[in-house]
Amino acid sequence: MFASISQSRDALFRELKIRKKEHLIARLDVDLLNEVVTFLSVFPTLFDMLEYANVATLQNALPVFYTLYEGRQLQASDSEKVALMKREFLKVLNDR
Repeated sequence: MFASISQSRDALFRELKIRKKEHLIARLDVDLLNEVVTFLSVFPTLFDMLEYANVATLQNALPVFYTLYEGRQLQASDSEKVALMKREFLKVLNDR
């Protein structure tokens, strides 16, 4: 959903403006939206990998875990909101 909004934001804004409802997305933080889209981009592939496995085993779960863990480490370029999201995500991932 976030990727779709990000890709079609300009067209969506024009359509909403015609209906005088542009306020629904006018305050959207585009930079944050793009960061969230990037953060979430790996999940569909990883979910597909796990979904195709008939039985959850370490052989198919560990690569997914390490991909998530390594790929979601804090970066110096992360905004404050994305850094918070990553910290919470890593905390939950470690708890599991």
